[in-house]
Amino acid sequence: AEPVMLTIAGGVAGIGVARVLMKVMSTEVSVNNGSALQVLGGRSTEPPSWSPSGALLTFVDHGGPDDIYGGRIRIRTESGTEHRLLAEQDEYDMVDAPRFDRDEAWVYFAGFTSWPSIMRAPVSGGLAETVVARDPEGYGGFYEPAPSPNGRYLAYVAYANCCDVNGVRIRDLVTGQTAQGPVLWNPRWIGKSGTIIGYRELDTPGFVEVRPDGSIVRGVPFALFGASPFDVSPDGRWIIVSTNLDTFGPRQLILFDLETGLRLPLGYSADMGAPAWKP
Repeated sequence: AEPVMLTIAGGVAGIGVARVLMKVMSTEVSVNNGSALQVLGGRSTEPPSWSPSGALLTFVDHGGPDDIYGGRIRIRTESGTEHRLLAEQDEYDMVDAPRFDRDEAWVYFAGFTSWPSIMRAPVSGGLAETVVARDPEGYGGFYEPAPSPNGRYLAYVAYANCCDVNGVRIRDLVTGQTAQGPVLWNPRWIGKSGTIIGYRELDTPGFVEVRPDGSIVRGVPFALFGASPFDVSPDGRWIIVSTNLDTFGPRQLILFDLETGLRLPLGYSADMGAPAWKP
């Protein structure tokens, strides 16, 4: 089996990188030396994001235990070398969910000035600009931007207020048109298919695959307990998710095969969260 790289944000422990070897036929999952390597210090409880080349990592760095609503968007190499401080707390009330675009020229993020809009800032440095502005008369905002691998689309989540999700929206960056998708959160693009996958809590909880026009391809049942960050493998087959095994159980990472339904808990991953696949 080919090794794959996972990046895990684990609270005050900072951000670690673990190379996970999956042997699906024998359902064996192991990690090099039995542990993850911490590569970035700081405080982060949100999923980091790799650039398409795998050379750079962007994440929200909270300066301390009292800085949970502020933070700074940093770009670093895997070894931890600082590449750039992209957006500081002083510029926004809060920053969230940074993602690289296809060409690694921009980082998209949710920038909060009372309520969030979708912003982007050049990786080379410079001022951020608004891509999708929230309605100044409305109550809610836009979160979780996800630029498509082909560079044409931008998926993001619209909230009616602080907690209620209106649904995923897909903006065509060429035509400027926006498609309305189903109610789900944490949209991720599946590279080879050009579709989006996200998680739906209503009706039958599970992962939902969506086309750029907002129509549903399929739903895959999977019950999550509590807020559970996840990411999808580059080939679109595997989900890595941080969740509880049951309502009161311990939190750990689980690999979930979207094709077969196979679940592989990672035994060494107690209290790990916010995973991200490395290209």
